[in-house]
Amino acid sequence: MSVVSDRVTALVPSQWWQRSHELLSRVFEDDRRLLALCLTPALALYVLVAILPMVWAFNLSLYEVSTLNPVWEWTGPGRLLDIVASGTFQAAFGRSLVFGFGSVAFQIVVGVSLALLVNREFKGAVLARALALLPYMVPAVAIGMVGQFMLNAQYGIINLVLIRVGILNNPVAFLGLPETAMATVMVVGSWKFAVFVTLLTLARLQSIPENFYEGATMCGANAYQKFRDVTLPRIKNVILIAALLRTLWMFNKFDIIYIMTRGGPGETTTTIPLHAYEVAFNQYRLGEAAGIAALMFVFLALWSIVYFRVARPEEEVRVA
Repeated sequence: MSVVSDRVTALVPSQWWQRSHELLSRVFEDDRRLLALCLTPALALYVLVAILPMVWAFNLSLYEVSTLNPVWEWTGPGRLLDIVASGTFQAAFGRSLVFGFGSVAFQIVVGVSLALLVNREFKGAVLARALALLPYMVPAVAIGMVGQFMLNAQYGIINLVLIRVGILNNPVAFLGLPETAMATVMVVGSWKFAVFVTLLTLARLQSIPENFYEGATMCGANAYQKFRDVTLPRIKNVILIAALLRTLWMFNKFDIIYIMTRGGPGETTTTIPLHAYEVAFNQYRLGEAAGIAALMFVFLALWSIVYFRVARPEEEVRVA
């Protein structure tokens, strides 16, 4: 190996090696140049895969574009106002709010409860924690398909169990009834995504010193008082961050709703992402679909700004 290296070195002029060494020395000794060298590839990739498509989509939303017509017709910002005034968009937006905030509320309650449960020390605690986190590793597509099968009114195991224990007298088409479809999709989706809240909360719980609870016990605090005065103030920051992230992600959720209901029955579960999909790929109005996506982005950006101004989770993180 050394013989080969010596031969390669001999083929390269010594001046080239010296210049390369000087160049690398200047780069690694200068913090600004080193920072630029490290950040440039990541920033270039981010611009390529995120910023440019976003700018292109906003530009597309200002035109009347159809897959059946290669000519782009200028409509201007008035297109976005027309979309907002549309009853179909308003109904889909309302369903998105119900699905997003309802799912997040369910995930926070289930996720925090599960974290408190598996944080206890007992025999097999490590295995219990691994099993509790398993749903987050399962693809949403698989969960949607299995959930659809289990909830089937004719052969689904959920109806079979509920009838056997006497809760139901007849099978119920949970995904086929307007009264139950949205709630069912929320519960199935939250079974997977509540584990994200569990992950964050469990990590924070394990960083709380045990002597805090010992001191509370010496003061005569019961289990509820320990949770209220010791645990909750220290996991509040995690809950706030998890609520923000889960709201953004659930509002954009497409796959599990589309797999389980296709937006039905009727339009009961047609949220903004499904509405944009239908406009783009069923009605072939790409400009309007881009406008819907742009409005969804604006709403989520405004929601994030208001959330950080009101909840101030970053202050909670610094305090914690």
